[in-house]
Amino acid sequence: MSWDARNFVLDVIAGSCGGAGQIIVGHPFDTIKVKLQMSASDHAAVSVFRQVVKSEGLPGLFRGIGPPLATVSVLNAVLFSANGYLRGMARKISNLPDNAPLTTSMYAACGAGSGLFMAAVACPTELVNADYRYNLKDMFPTQGSTSTRKRPILPSLIGPLYVINYQTNELYGSIIRNRGILGMYKGLSPTLLREVPGGLAYFTCYEVLKKSLTNVGQAPSQATLLVSGGIAGVVYWGSTYPFDIIKTRIQTDSDIAPRYRSTADCARAIYKESGLRGFFRGASPALIRAFPANAACFFLYETVSGYLSKSFPAQARAA
Repeated sequence: MSWDARNFVLDVIAGSCGGAGQIIVGHPFDTIKVKLQMSASDHAAVSVFRQVVKSEGLPGLFRGIGPPLATVSVLNAVLFSANGYLRGMARKISNLPDNAPLTTSMYAACGAGSGLFMAAVACPTELVNADYRYNLKDMFPTQGSTSTRKRPILPSLIGPLYVINYQTNELYGSIIRNRGILGMYKGLSPTLLREVPGGLAYFTCYEVLKKSLTNVGQAPSQATLLVSGGIAGVVYWGSTYPFDIIKTRIQTDSDIAPRYRSTADCARAIYKESGLRGFFRGASPALIRAFPANAACFFLYETVSGYLSKSFPAQARAA
C-alpha cells in the first residue's frame, strides 16, 4: 500500500473513532441546543434539560443519536481524511518531508478546505437529524392521540428513515417526495458558512495549542491533546454559532409553506424577532458541549492514529 493510501485509511479509521466519542459525549447537549434554537421564547438551558428529562426521561437526551452515530464514520472520515490529504498536498508543494510540521497559514488553509468536504456530507445528515428531533411528536403521536399511526419500537433509528420516505403531517412531508434528491441539501449555504471558517479555526487552533503546550522534541501529553481539542471545539462553535442557528431554522422550515426564502432572509427574520441575541439562542449548551466532545474526538483520533501507525508502519514516500 502506498504512503498516501495508508495515511488515508488511517485517517478514516481514527477519524471515525474520534467522531463516535464526540457524538456519545456531546449528543445530550446537542438535543438541548436544537430545542432552544427552535423555541420562540428565551428558555434557559437548565429549564429545557428538566423538561426533557421530566417528559421523556434520560433517554430523551439521546433522541436521534442513531443517525449521527450511524453516519459518524462518513462525516469524520471525510473531515480528517480531507484535512490529511490537503496537508499532504501542502507538503508536496512546499517540498517538505512526510509528517513535517506545517506553517500556521498552511494549517488554516487545509482546515478551511476540509470544511468544504465536510459540508457536503454534514448538510443532508443534519437535515434528517434536526427535522426528526424537532418533529417527532408530529410523526409519532403520543398516547391519547386520535391518530392511528404507531410509534416505532426503535424511534432513534427508524424515525429518520420515516422522515425521508413517508408523509408526516400537512406541512412536513417527505423530504425527497417534496423536494427531490437535492432537497437533502436544504440549508447548504449556511452549512458552508459554518464549516469553511469553522474548519479553519478548528484545526488551526488545535495545532497551535498542541505545539505551544508541548516541549520541543517531545510528544504531546494526553492532557495536551484533551485541552487542545476541547479549546479548539469551543473556538469552532464560538466563531460559527450564528450560522448554525440559521441552518437549523432553514432545515426545519416547512417545504410546503416555507417561512424563509434564503439564508439572508432567515437572518433578517431572526434579527427582527430577537435582535442579535437571537443568533446565540442555545449557545450555552453548544459551548459547554464543545469542550468535552471535541476533547474526546481529538484524543481518540490521535490515540488510534498513533496506535495504527505503529502497528502498520510504512516506508516514507520517495522524493
